[in-house]
Amino acid sequence: METLDSENLIKYFRDLQLLCEKWDPIENKISFKTFANNKGTLKGIGPATAIEKLRTNIFDYSEMKHIDITQDFAGLYLFSRNGKPFYCGISRNVIKRILDHQKGPTSSMATLAHRIAKAKATDQQYHQAFDSERNELMTCDVSLIKFYDQNKEEHSKNNMHQHKEEIMLYLFEVFVSVKYNTEHNTFRTH
Repeated sequence: METLDSENLIKYFRDLQLLCEKWDPIENKISFKTFANNKGTLKGIGPATAIEKLRTNIFDYSEMKHIDITQDFAGLYLFSRNGKPFYCGISRNVIKRILDHQKGPTSSMATLAHRIAKAKATDQQYHQAFDSERNELMTCDVSLIKFYDQNKEEHSKNNMHQHKEEIMLYLFEVFVSVKYNTEHNTFRTH
């Protein structure tokens, strides 16, 4: 990868466009129910179990192909319903993060459900709306893309390589949000 600087920014956005086309998140998605237990919930399902259930269909940014996984990874996830993307996010632990969106008990863990519930409900109806929105995620699809393994020697020992990967991941989140017009993303600062 070339240096990541302002002169190369247009090139990087072109690269992100090509990456998005290769990844094809509208076609390469999985049902959130893939992670569910026998009762159709995520009760008792943690990242290790979710990874065992998933194992395949993860697009790898550095290899530019779908791979099998054995551990959580840093990357991006895109939620969609009926083929329409509505939220994307990034995380250093993508599998753990998407599980938190559905079963996280607090607004800081289940941030998407919190954001939607807060916009839809009055203060008196918030808790019911929050629980309802978390449950709605079970009807969604999710597309995943791996950017890097945090534990990989090259990533953990090479700060410049790590910096470039992380910047590309941040740029990709904005790019995906704009490309798919994800209605529940906001890049408002605190």
